[in-house]
Amino acid sequence: MAEPIELQRYFRHRLARCRRQVGLEIETLMTKPRGNVGAKLISFGESQELMRRLARSGWDAHVQHAGDHLVLVRDPAGFSYKYDAGHANFELACPPDYSARAALHKARDRLEQLYRIANSLGISPLLAPCHRGEEDTLIDLEPRDRFWLTVDGRDAFAPIARIASFQATFDVAPEEAIELINRLLQRLEHFYSWFPQFRVWQRYVHESKAGYRGDRFGGPMGFESIEEYCARIAEHKVGLIKAQRLVPFAEADLADTKEIALFIRSVWWHFRLRRNGDQLCIEVRPIGRYPDDELEARLAFVCELVGYAM
Repeated sequence: MAEPIELQRYFRHRLARCRRQVGLEIETLMTKPRGNVGAKLISFGESQELMRRLARSGWDAHVQHAGDHLVLVRDPAGFSYKYDAGHANFELACPPDYSARAALHKARDRLEQLYRIANSLGISPLLAPCHRGEEDTLIDLEPRDRFWLTVDGRDAFAPIARIASFQATFDVAPEEAIELINRLLQRLEHFYSWFPQFRVWQRYVHESKAGYRGDRFGGPMGFESIEEYCARIAEHKVGLIKAQRLVPFAEADLADTKEIALFIRSVWWHFRLRRNGDQLCIEVRPIGRYPDDELEARLAFVCELVGYAM
């Protein structure tokens, strides 16, 4: 059964030389008729039409369906849009770039493509971290979607589909990873000034039927080593998608790297280690979604903390 040393191997083994690239993920809630916090989130049918229009506008290098429904589109350069938790939240995932500024410039170009197509449908982006409505926009198109609905309960999980974030990953060497995470944690209060949805996450963890540990969101306030990091994350339960239940880490069978990656993604620490192919990364999560012209200042702040040029 699983042991923390498996996580240590995952984070340390078969790494290439650190390429120091930056990856971005930008979530955008889509509304109709106006992009403000009082507008209604788009319906599932409207979101599907937006996905289809994207695919017909050059985002068809790769498409993914769940049954008859389109759930992911990708352009020839590797940028993709998919749903995040709910059908009104369009997540733009960007391939890593050696320049943070170039990565953001390319991301904003893809966002503009989304806005133009949305506008033709009478849909507007909500450039804010939280929507104030009560709509249930959760999707249950794939086994992973149905898993969270089962273990959390719909009422607890639904607010997660009404928030949007701006996240970044930075390639790091194993020997510097923990020092950088600790440095980021020291500025957590500043991050929270950009991240009002932390209250939504705290309520979700508290109200979920799953019985999560309180620190499954946010995480500890510091670590001594990767070994300690792995031991602390192994305190959390592992989701078994096929069995539709959570089990203690020691009872899980993390047979391959995909299962480990899925587990790590389900422990929602503010600054967490990830793998991107042969690179070890730090994912920076507590940044809310704001107007596009405000994103560069937030990214520059993070770059300075982790020692990257903007």
